[in-house]
Amino acid sequence: MKYLRLLIIIVVAFSVYANTLTNDFVWDGVEQVKNNLLIRNWENLSKIFTLDFYGMYRPLKLFTFFLDYWLWGLNPYGFHLTSILLHAVCSILVYLFILLLVKDKVLSWLAALIFVVHPIHTESVSWISARDDVLMSIFYLSTLILVFKYLKIKNSTFHYRFFFASAAASCYLGALLSKEMAVSLPILIFAGGYLYQPKNDKSKQQKIYQAAFLFSVISAGYMIFRCLFLSIVVQAQTFAGVENYLKIVLTGPLIFIGYYLSLLIFPLNLCLDYSFPDISFAQIIFYNAILIVMIYLSVKWRKKSPLISGGFLMIVITIVPAMNIIPKAQLIAERYLYLPSVGLSLIIAGIFLKLRGADKNALLAKRSFKTVIYFIYVVMLIFYSYQTFIRNTHWRTQAILFAETVSSPLASTRAHFNLAEQFQKNCVYDEAIMLYQVVIDVLTEKQASNYGLFDFGVRDLKKIKRYSRIGDALLGQAACYKEKGQINKAIAVLNKAIKLDPHYYLAYNDLGIIYYDQDKIDNALEIFFITKAISPRYPSVYYNIGLCFLKKEKFNQARRNFEKAIILNPDYEKPKNQLRVLGRRVK
Repeated sequence: MKYLRLLIIIVVAFSVYANTLTNDFVWDGVEQVKNNLLIRNWENLSKIFTLDFYGMYRPLKLFTFFLDYWLWGLNPYGFHLTSILLHAVCSILVYLFILLLVKDKVLSWLAALIFVVHPIHTESVSWISARDDVLMSIFYLSTLILVFKYLKIKNSTFHYRFFFASAAASCYLGALLSKEMAVSLPILIFAGGYLYQPKNDKSKQQKIYQAAFLFSVISAGYMIFRCLFLSIVVQAQTFAGVENYLKIVLTGPLIFIGYYLSLLIFPLNLCLDYSFPDISFAQIIFYNAILIVMIYLSVKWRKKSPLISGGFLMIVITIVPAMNIIPKAQLIAERYLYLPSVGLSLIIAGIFLKLRGADKNALLAKRSFKTVIYFIYVVMLIFYSYQTFIRNTHWRTQAILFAETVSSPLASTRAHFNLAEQFQKNCVYDEAIMLYQVVIDVLTEKQASNYGLFDFGVRDLKKIKRYSRIGDALLGQAACYKEKGQINKAIAVLNKAIKLDPHYYLAYNDLGIIYYDQDKIDNALEIFFITKAISPRYPSVYYNIGLCFLKKEKFNQARRNFEKAIILNPDYEKPKNQLRVLGRRVK
């Protein structure tokens, strides 16, 4: 029966995610996997432990990409199969972890099934690039299970205790190398020992504190190695001023209650890229107060309902690293809930335990009430499974994903921008222009508000326009008008971008290209020289200047600019080709 439950967990995991096997690489999965040359050569394997990969240090995720490529090539089917398998393994660990706490196989199994089918996990499982959350959770839960096993050891040899301690430390290091969110583990273990371990059991408390200290030392060593030796800091977003940063941090409780808790219970309107809400100072105070009260009540009721209390505190503690203490480019994301959702399964196990152990005269013990609770559970399981299955289809292709994201009322301007780019790539220019205009209108409206910065962080309040997506959206519009043959409109849009930000060198560069294509070489050169003055290390502008001098048959000046472009970007093929042509022409 024991293995039957494990088999059912695996079967359910594969059943609800089977329709992801035909999904493509989407979003940054294209760059991290499909276009990633690193994973195609085993000689690069050692580099993953010293590599800043898109501003992240997650070598174990890269290692799984190596394995997948070795097994499947660039067939997304294999990558998705691995992700489902990892999710099934993690679900089994959730079952074993809850079983250690509840000591009831059926209740633990029922609670774990909710984890298996929860729609909030679709981002982590369906999206190959978000696999790091699943990997981190596997090692995180393995560490917790080993710590619990270690606490039960009595009168054992030093070697036996050392084995468990070493295994737990190795698993925790694996969690950190999967994703830095694992740093919450020492806090979770310390809080668990302090709040839930009986005070009279000094031996166990001492072991818990020793484990928390050991993992804290590993965390410190990991951060020192990462920052000092690899120069890879935490991926963060810089915002304008201390006031802005404090607003982001203080809005954490609103995100936790209004988004994360809501999504855990009612996973509706799931969205790839959430917009950040405009809220008042009074709302910030209100949500902070609510969260403090919730934590206080959880601590106060820990003896009456330890699983429910502990489950809630686990959600809080494990989500803290994602609560923008170090601000990120994406402030709200469903994948951040993969590990915290284990806390929801603990709460469900606690509710079932309450039903089972209720006094005969209590409401919880009445058959009708129990029937209602179990009915709610079954409905919840079916509803979550259905939502997961449907949500997986949204990740089928890039175009479908972005279209579904924009259809959500919670979608950010970046989501609209991504879909506009997709339309532009597919030559659907009218729709692209319309979506770029949505981005422009929304961000222009937000420009006066600091909260308008939350979609895209800025370094200096005076440079808001340069670092927002308004300029990028204008460039996209201009490119679409150019492809449609509406050159005057393209020029007008680029001039609008330049007026918005006189230092926006990309707009100047695109304007110069239009003049070059119209054979207005002197006008083009004038614009390109402005571009060079603004951004002297931009390789493309030297290539474009070289083309202009080539048209004017000033070959030496053309050569110098092509060579400068190659110096700035040694992999830049276009100026290399022009130099070869120029060499033949000179001969």
